[in-house]
Amino acid sequence: METIQLEGLKETEGGYVMLSRFLSIKLSAGSSNNLTNVNSNGNLNNNNSYNSNGVVPDSLSSEQQLYCEKNSMEKETRTCGESPKPYRDASRPLDGSCYQHGSFESVIDPYSLLLAYYGCRKGVAWKGSIQRYERHLLRNISNTIKTLRSGGIVTRGFYEFDINERGKQRHIRSVHISERVVQKSLCDNALVPLLSKTLIHDNGASIKGKGTSFARKRLKVHLRRHFRKYGNNGYIVLIDCRKYFDNIPHNLLYRKLERYITDSDVMKLTRHYVDAFGDNGLGLGSQVSQISAVFYPNEIDHYAKETLGLKSYGRYMDDSYFIVPTKEEAREKLNKLEHKYAEYGLALNLKKTQIVKLSRGFTFMKGQYLLTKTGRIKAKPSKDGEIRMARKFRKFKKKQLEKEAVETTYKTWRGYWKKLGGNPRKIDYLYRELFGGAA
Repeated sequence: METIQLEGLKETEGGYVMLSRFLSIKLSAGSSNNLTNVNSNGNLNNNNSYNSNGVVPDSLSSEQQLYCEKNSMEKETRTCGESPKPYRDASRPLDGSCYQHGSFESVIDPYSLLLAYYGCRKGVAWKGSIQRYERHLLRNISNTIKTLRSGGIVTRGFYEFDINERGKQRHIRSVHISERVVQKSLCDNALVPLLSKTLIHDNGASIKGKGTSFARKRLKVHLRRHFRKYGNNGYIVLIDCRKYFDNIPHNLLYRKLERYITDSDVMKLTRHYVDAFGDNGLGLGSQVSQISAVFYPNEIDHYAKETLGLKSYGRYMDDSYFIVPTKEEAREKLNKLEHKYAEYGLALNLKKTQIVKLSRGFTFMKGQYLLTKTGRIKAKPSKDGEIRMARKFRKFKKKQLEKEAVETTYKTWRGYWKKLGGNPRKIDYLYRELFGGAA
């Protein structure tokens, strides 16, 4: 029987089997099917017999450990449960540490692609495309590695659709799961580790450990820092780019990426997934586009922080701000930043870019903020979100959607609204009136 071995995957007539040396997988935490110790005489051993974390007890014999490892690996392959967790193997680490940082080998490693798949399927495992891909998971990963090693590109085109977000039409071009797995492995093992080190601390978008909550907290830190020096006498400049994703030029983006990405194969793969959206601009629905958009204005951020001396400066994707004590300084620094953005092929949205007095209050990332004379920061969500949710509930009632789906939407929105400092009592009353039940 002919056997083909490819980077930790073995293809036989019976199917695909992960080599235990490369991909020994234990049961996921919280699994209801825990391992049971069996003594050599066949009797049950109650010591560590029901470990909730699925770890093989140290007291087992080598034969029992081999059986447990094989059983857990086969179960994981058959059921495709939660993300697999590797046993430590001194001969070959499974965390990518055996490869050069940001190398092409770390991207196409079978374990990297497997973890990328489990990350991609979170929340969408019910979709038919995900289930069809998972049905032949190891075969698909093997074919992906073969294609990438031969210099090919894994792509299936786009699934295009439009969404209406807060009254704005957005065109989404979603990629197939096979391509999304490669893009996630490329970002997690090459682009993000290499590019995130160059970002300023106050860049809060799409980086692990950061996000919308981080950006709002940093805004409050900057407001308190300003108050200690100047009180609430000052101005905040809110900056917004016009059609940010659509206007990012590829030639400038590649020139900046090549300073940090030294592997030619990684750069080639990145170029292909960016060029797929045309000669100019990035598309929504691609992880490579997302990290590229986060990274592209990085030099503008450093210019604002280091050259202009704007310590109270922050950015979340294309929305940024800085705080200064006088209006004259605000206009001067904004004018310089506008010229800097123009050098990078980006134009500011003049309707949304504005200079606001701190004592009057301002809106940033769907939240309304006010710095009082005593230094207290009053924060609450914008009323537009409450109005949109009320309209959505009335549509749900008209279409007679299932109560469970409506309840999930309601609880999600309520948690988000309270986290922003809002009071959900109006929507609570509307929910009880339309669908019944307690808030």
